[in-house]
Amino acid sequence: MKTNIFTLFIAIGIMAISCNKEDASTNSQQGISKEEIAMEGKLDKSIDDVDNIIEEGFLMQSGSGGKALNSSRFLSDCGTISSTLTGSTWSVTIDFGVTGCTLWNGNVLKGKIILSFTNDFQAMTKVISYTFENFYHNDISLNGNKTFTRVRANANGNPESRFDVNLTLVLANGDTYSRNGLRVREWTAGYDTPHTLSDDVYIITGNWTATSPQGTKSASVTVPLKKLGNCRYIVAGVLVFTRNESEATIDYGSGGCDDQAMLSIDGGAATAITL
Repeated sequence: MKTNIFTLFIAIGIMAISCNKEDASTNSQQGISKEEIAMEGKLDKSIDDVDNIIEEGFLMQSGSGGKALNSSRFLSDCGTISSTLTGSTWSVTIDFGVTGCTLWNGNVLKGKIILSFTNDFQAMTKVISYTFENFYHNDISLNGNKTFTRVRANANGNPESRFDVNLTLVLANGDTYSRNGLRVREWTAGYDTPHTLSDDVYIITGNWTATSPQGTKSASVTVPLKKLGNCRYIVAGVLVFTRNESEATIDYGSGGCDDQAMLSIDGGAATAITL
Protein backbone atom coordinates (compact mmCIF):
# COMPACT_ATOMS: atom_id res chain seq x y z
CA MET A 1 0.00 0.00 0.00
CA LYS A 2 2.84 2.42 0.91
CA THR A 3 4.49 1.69 -2.42
CA ASN A 4 1.27 2.45 -4.29
CA ILE A 5 0.80 5.76 -2.44
CA PHE A 6 4.42 6.75 -3.11
CA THR A 7 4.01 5.90 -6.79
CA LEU A 8 0.81 7.96 -6.90
CA PHE A 9 2.58 11.03 -5.47
CA ILE A 10 5.37 10.70 -8.05
CA ALA A 11 2.81 10.47 -10.85
CA ILE A 12 0.99 13.58 -9.61
CA GLY A 13 4.29 15.48 -9.41
CA ILE A 14 5.25 14.52 -12.95
CA MET A 15 1.82 15.58 -14.22
CA ALA A 16 2.11 18.97 -12.45
CA ILE A 17 5.55 19.63 -13.93
CA SER A 18 4.31 18.58 -17.36
CA CYS A 19 1.31 20.91 -17.11
CA ASN A 20 3.51 23.84 -16.07
CA LYS A 21 5.81 23.24 -19.02
CA GLU A 22 2.86 23.01 -21.38
CA ASP A 23 1.41 26.25 -20.00
CA ALA A 24 4.73 28.05 -20.47
CA SER A 25 5.12 26.64 -23.96
CA THR A 26 1.59 27.63 -24.91
CA ASN A 27 2.15 31.15 -23.55
CA SER A 28 5.33 31.61 -25.60
CA GLN A 29 3.76 30.24 -28.79
CA GLN A 30 0.40 32.00 -28.77
CA GLY A 31 -0.41 34.43 -31.54
CA ILE A 32 -0.26 38.20 -31.21
CA SER A 33 -3.64 39.77 -30.42
CA LYS A 34 -5.14 43.16 -31.18
CA GLU A 35 -5.45 43.87 -27.45
CA GLU A 36 -1.77 43.13 -26.94
CA ILE A 37 -0.76 45.57 -29.67
CA ALA A 38 -3.10 48.24 -28.26
CA MET A 39 -1.29 47.94 -24.93
CA GLU A 40 2.08 48.29 -26.67
CA GLY A 41 0.79 51.56 -28.13
CA LYS A 42 -0.11 52.76 -24.64
CA LEU A 43 3.39 51.96 -23.42
CA ASP A 44 4.89 53.76 -26.42
CA LYS A 45 3.19 56.97 -25.25
CA SER A 46 5.00 56.67 -21.93
CA ILE A 47 8.36 56.07 -23.60
CA ASP A 48 7.86 58.90 -26.12
CA ASP A 49 7.13 61.39 -23.33
CA VAL A 50 10.17 60.24 -21.36
CA ASP A 51 12.38 60.65 -24.44
CA ASN A 52 11.09 64.21 -24.92
CA ILE A 53 11.53 65.10 -21.26
CA ILE A 54 15.08 63.88 -20.84
CA GLU A 55 16.24 65.44 -24.12
CA GLU A 56 14.70 68.76 -23.12
CA GLY A 57 16.23 68.53 -19.65
CA PHE A 58 19.64 68.08 -21.26
CA LEU A 59 19.12 70.91 -23.77
CA MET A 60 17.99 73.34 -21.09
CA GLN A 61 21.25 72.71 -19.25
CA SER A 62 23.57 72.60 -22.24
CA GLY A 63 22.00 74.86 -24.85
CA SER A 64 23.26 72.40 -27.47
CA GLY A 65 20.20 71.91 -29.64
CA GLY A 66 20.61 74.45 -32.40
CA LYS A 67 19.91 77.31 -29.96
CA ALA A 68 19.86 77.43 -26.19
CA LEU A 69 16.68 76.60 -24.30
CA ASN A 70 16.18 79.03 -21.43
CA SER A 71 12.64 77.83 -20.72
CA SER A 72 10.78 74.55 -21.16
CA ARG A 73 8.70 73.84 -24.26
CA PHE A 74 7.42 70.41 -23.28
CA LEU A 75 7.14 70.46 -19.49
CA SER A 76 4.24 71.95 -17.57
CA ASP A 77 4.71 74.61 -14.91
CA CYS A 78 4.27 71.88 -12.28
CA GLY A 79 7.47 70.17 -13.44
CA THR A 80 10.61 71.68 -11.92
CA ILE A 81 14.22 71.30 -13.04
CA SER A 82 17.20 71.64 -10.70
CA SER A 83 20.86 70.95 -11.37
CA THR A 84 24.17 70.63 -9.55
CA LEU A 85 27.73 70.47 -10.87
CA THR A 86 30.20 68.17 -9.12
CA GLY A 87 33.63 68.35 -10.68
CA SER A 88 32.91 68.01 -14.38
CA THR A 89 29.61 66.11 -14.01
CA TRP A 90 26.15 67.64 -14.08
CA SER A 91 23.24 66.04 -12.23
CA VAL A 92 19.86 67.31 -13.40
CA THR A 93 16.66 66.40 -11.54
CA ILE A 94 13.28 66.81 -13.22
CA ASP A 95 10.64 66.64 -10.49
CA PHE A 96 6.91 66.22 -11.21
CA GLY A 97 5.85 66.01 -7.56
CA VAL A 98 3.71 63.37 -5.88
CA THR A 99 0.18 64.52 -6.69
CA GLY A 100 0.39 64.49 -10.48
CA CYS A 101 1.67 66.95 -13.08
CA THR A 102 -0.28 67.24 -16.36
CA LEU A 103 1.69 67.76 -19.58
CA TRP A 104 0.36 69.75 -22.54
CA ASN A 105 -0.75 66.48 -24.17
CA GLY A 106 -2.91 65.45 -21.20
CA ASN A 107 -0.61 62.77 -19.80
CA VAL A 108 -0.11 62.88 -16.01
CA LEU A 109 3.33 62.36 -14.46
CA LYS A 110 4.57 61.84 -10.91
CA GLY A 111 8.02 61.33 -9.43
CA LYS A 112 11.48 62.21 -10.69
CA ILE A 113 13.80 61.62 -13.64
CA ILE A 114 17.49 62.17 -12.85
CA LEU A 115 20.03 62.86 -15.61
CA SER A 116 23.82 62.70 -15.44
CA PHE A 117 26.35 63.94 -18.00
CA THR A 118 29.69 65.72 -18.23
CA ASN A 119 30.03 69.41 -19.01
CA ASP A 120 31.92 69.15 -22.30
CA PHE A 121 28.95 70.62 -24.17
CA GLN A 122 30.87 71.34 -27.37
CA ALA A 123 31.54 67.65 -28.02
CA MET A 124 29.92 66.38 -31.22
CA THR A 125 28.76 63.22 -29.43
CA LYS A 126 27.59 63.10 -25.84
CA VAL A 127 26.36 60.25 -23.61
CA ILE A 128 23.63 61.03 -21.06
CA SER A 129 22.45 58.51 -18.47
CA TYR A 130 19.23 58.75 -16.52
CA THR A 131 17.28 56.91 -13.85
CA PHE A 132 13.79 57.03 -12.36
CA GLU A 133 12.74 57.73 -8.79
CA ASN A 134 9.14 56.75 -7.97
CA PHE A 135 8.22 57.81 -11.50
CA TYR A 136 4.74 57.24 -12.95
CA HIS A 137 3.25 58.03 -16.34
CA ASN A 138 -0.56 57.78 -16.28
CA ASP A 139 -0.31 55.32 -13.35
CA ILE A 140 2.29 53.21 -15.20
CA SER A 141 5.43 52.80 -13.08
CA LEU A 142 8.70 53.08 -15.03
CA ASN A 143 11.90 51.54 -13.69
CA GLY A 144 15.35 50.82 -15.01
CA ASN A 145 18.41 52.60 -16.35
CA LYS A 146 18.66 54.21 -19.74
CA THR A 147 21.33 56.03 -21.66
CA PHE A 148 21.08 58.06 -24.78
CA THR A 149 23.83 59.24 -27.06
CA ARG A 150 23.20 62.64 -28.56
CA VAL A 151 24.89 63.63 -31.80
CA ARG A 152 24.94 67.36 -32.54
CA ALA A 153 24.78 66.74 -36.29
CA ASN A 154 24.42 63.34 -37.99
CA ALA A 155 25.20 62.52 -41.63
CA ASN A 156 22.11 64.52 -42.64
CA GLY A 157 23.21 67.52 -40.59
CA ASN A 158 20.43 66.99 -38.01
CA PRO A 159 20.56 66.42 -34.24
CA GLU A 160 20.12 62.73 -33.43
CA SER A 161 19.50 60.84 -30.18
CA ARG A 162 20.17 57.11 -29.82
CA PHE A 163 18.25 55.67 -26.86
CA ASP A 164 19.55 52.41 -25.37
CA VAL A 165 16.35 51.12 -23.80
CA ASN A 166 16.30 48.88 -20.73
CA LEU A 167 12.96 49.53 -19.08
CA THR A 168 10.44 47.77 -16.89
CA LEU A 169 6.89 49.13 -16.91
CA VAL A 170 4.35 48.03 -14.30
CA LEU A 171 0.61 48.68 -14.69
CA ALA A 172 -1.71 49.54 -11.82
CA ASN A 173 -3.02 45.94 -11.83
CA GLY A 174 0.51 44.57 -11.39
CA ASP A 175 1.05 43.36 -14.98
CA THR A 176 4.71 43.79 -15.89
CA TYR A 177 6.15 44.73 -19.29
CA SER A 178 9.73 45.32 -20.39
CA ARG A 179 11.54 46.90 -23.32
CA ASN A 180 15.13 46.24 -24.37
CA GLY A 181 16.80 47.53 -27.49
CA LEU A 182 17.57 50.67 -29.48
CA ARG A 183 15.45 53.63 -30.58
CA VAL A 184 17.04 56.26 -32.83
CA ARG A 185 15.32 59.64 -33.05
CA GLU A 186 16.43 62.17 -35.67
CA TRP A 187 15.24 65.76 -35.24
CA THR A 188 14.66 66.66 -38.89
CA ALA A 189 12.88 70.03 -38.58
CA GLY A 190 12.29 72.72 -35.99
CA TYR A 191 15.56 72.51 -34.08
CA ASP A 192 16.43 76.09 -35.11
CA THR A 193 13.28 77.38 -33.37
CA PRO A 194 13.74 75.86 -29.89
CA HIS A 195 10.78 77.59 -28.27
CA THR A 196 8.24 76.36 -30.85
CA LEU A 197 6.79 72.84 -30.81
CA SER A 198 4.55 73.18 -33.84
CA ASP A 199 7.35 73.01 -36.42
CA ASP A 200 9.21 70.07 -34.85
CA VAL A 201 9.47 66.84 -36.84
CA TYR A 202 11.13 63.64 -35.59
CA ILE A 203 11.93 60.43 -37.47
CA ILE A 204 12.23 57.28 -35.34
CA THR A 205 13.90 53.99 -36.27
CA GLY A 206 15.14 51.01 -34.28
CA ASN A 207 14.68 47.45 -33.06
CA TRP A 208 13.78 46.14 -29.61
CA THR A 209 12.24 43.24 -27.73
CA ALA A 210 9.00 43.65 -25.81
CA THR A 211 8.06 41.26 -23.01
CA SER A 212 4.50 41.12 -21.67
CA PRO A 213 2.27 38.63 -19.81
CA GLN A 214 1.53 37.14 -23.25
CA GLY A 215 5.20 36.40 -23.97
CA THR A 216 8.20 38.00 -25.66
CA LYS A 217 8.10 39.47 -29.14
CA SER A 218 10.49 41.46 -31.29
CA ALA A 219 9.70 44.87 -32.75
CA SER A 220 11.24 46.41 -35.84
CA VAL A 221 10.59 49.74 -37.54
CA THR A 222 10.34 48.82 -41.23
CA VAL A 223 9.24 52.27 -42.43
CA PRO A 224 10.59 55.16 -40.31
CA LEU A 225 8.05 56.47 -37.81
CA LYS A 226 7.18 60.16 -38.01
CA LYS A 227 6.35 62.22 -34.93
CA LEU A 228 5.27 65.88 -34.87
CA GLY A 229 6.13 68.13 -31.97
CA ASN A 230 2.55 69.25 -31.40
CA CYS A 231 0.87 65.86 -31.90
CA ARG A 232 0.69 63.19 -29.21
CA TYR A 233 0.51 60.35 -31.77
CA ILE A 234 2.83 58.83 -34.36
CA VAL A 235 1.52 60.14 -37.69
CA ALA A 236 3.27 57.89 -40.24
CA GLY A 237 5.46 54.81 -40.61
CA VAL A 238 5.24 51.05 -40.11
CA LEU A 239 6.12 48.96 -37.05
CA VAL A 240 6.22 45.14 -37.15
CA PHE A 241 5.97 42.80 -34.13
CA THR A 242 6.89 39.11 -34.44
CA ARG A 243 6.64 36.16 -32.05
CA ASN A 244 7.49 32.73 -33.41
CA GLU A 245 5.28 32.33 -36.50
CA SER A 246 2.93 35.22 -35.64
CA GLU A 247 3.37 38.72 -37.06
CA ALA A 248 1.50 41.97 -36.45
CA THR A 249 1.97 45.05 -38.64
CA ILE A 250 0.94 48.56 -37.58
CA ASP A 251 0.61 51.21 -40.30
CA TYR A 252 0.36 54.65 -38.71
CA GLY A 253 -0.90 56.40 -41.83
CA SER A 254 0.44 59.16 -44.03
CA GLY A 255 0.78 62.20 -41.78
CA GLY A 256 -2.56 63.07 -40.18
CA CYS A 257 -2.60 63.72 -36.43
CA ASP A 258 -5.15 61.28 -35.01
CA ASP A 259 -5.35 58.29 -32.68
CA GLN A 260 -6.01 55.74 -35.44
CA ALA A 261 -3.73 53.21 -37.14
CA MET A 262 -4.28 50.11 -39.25
CA LEU A 263 -3.37 46.71 -37.81
CA SER A 264 -2.85 43.51 -39.77
CA ILE A 265 -2.19 40.21 -37.96
CA ASP A 266 -0.67 37.19 -39.72
CA GLY A 267 -1.45 38.57 -43.16
CA GLY A 268 -5.13 39.12 -42.44
CA ALA A 269 -7.20 42.10 -43.51
CA ALA A 270 -6.15 45.37 -41.89
CA THR A 271 -8.49 46.74 -39.22
CA ALA A 272 -8.52 50.08 -37.42
CA ILE A 273 -6.94 50.30 -33.99
CA THR A 274 -7.12 53.15 -31.47
CA LEU A 275 -3.72 54.22 -30.19
